[in-house]
Amino acid sequence: MPAMSATPPPRSQDATILLLHDARAVHDTASIRLRDYMLQGTPGWIAANILPGARSGSGTIPGASIDANTGKLRNPNNAAPELLKEGRWKAVASSSPAQETASGEYAWSEPVGQVKRIPDPEDYYSPFVEGGEILCQPVKGPQGIEQFGPVRLLFTGWGEFVGPAFGFLQSHPSLLSPGVPAPSEVSQLAEVLSGKNPLLALLAFRHLLTAHQLTTRQAQDRLNSSGANLTAGLVYLLITNPSLDDQKRPLVEAVPAFVKDASKITQLRPVGLAAYAVGLLDIANPAALAETKRVVAALSDRTKALGPDAETDPYLHLIFEKMGVAR
Repeated sequence: MPAMSATPPPRSQDATILLLHDARAVHDTASIRLRDYMLQGTPGWIAANILPGARSGSGTIPGASIDANTGKLRNPNNAAPELLKEGRWKAVASSSPAQETASGEYAWSEPVGQVKRIPDPEDYYSPFVEGGEILCQPVKGPQGIEQFGPVRLLFTGWGEFVGPAFGFLQSHPSLLSPGVPAPSEVSQLAEVLSGKNPLLALLAFRHLLTAHQLTTRQAQDRLNSSGANLTAGLVYLLITNPSLDDQKRPLVEAVPAFVKDASKITQLRPVGLAAYAVGLLDIANPAALAETKRVVAALSDRTKALGPDAETDPYLHLIFEKMGVAR
């Protein structure tokens, strides 16, 4: 099955695991806040490949053992089962030249079966179990995942875009600040949106969108000129930040219009991925879930119109299956 992410993929080749990787990468990359990785105005971050160990993802019961005579499990302390997360990490880029080749090990365990009202992205796909490329801010002292600071799963290969993005932020410290940008800043953001750094383009798109400064034409142009990963991120942002008032309704229609005009299955896969990411990771956003249903309906209609190759595409077929779409 073709995966949305570039090689190397997560260590598992299971199609569902690969899809979960891609869905979390959409959510996390579109959610990156560069200022979360600033220390007193100075960037402090590492983009790292996570390389899980052979036991990572397996279960254990602390203090338990196997009775040599009976072969039965002995659990004298009635300890609860735990999930192991262990392996190595290796930097692919960093805010500090001294850390660009940094590496380290990680090892911790987490309780299994905790009931959460809203699961975390880590609960659906963990790079510390399956692998992946992350943006993080390692800190000394904390145990568990907290030792990596804020963790975002990147699209594989996007680590190279992180440094230039932070460099741009330092050169334009107010440009991505919360609030409505000034007219001159809107023009600058439009230039970034059409630029070659997909991470910066995604962040500029989000800023213009949330500040109600994104035009329908800008959204359509960027959707039509983006690679698969960036397209998935843009669609995700449009679905999760819909402006449903009459004045902005044409902007909300950008995604269904993109789907309707799609002539190739490769244009539809990232739309399906974005919709799946919303349905999986944004269950607390009812407006986004409602918009997702509309997008998926348009996607289903378009795959049928494109013919058998589109209808049987393994990637979209799995997405439709996971989202309960009748085919």
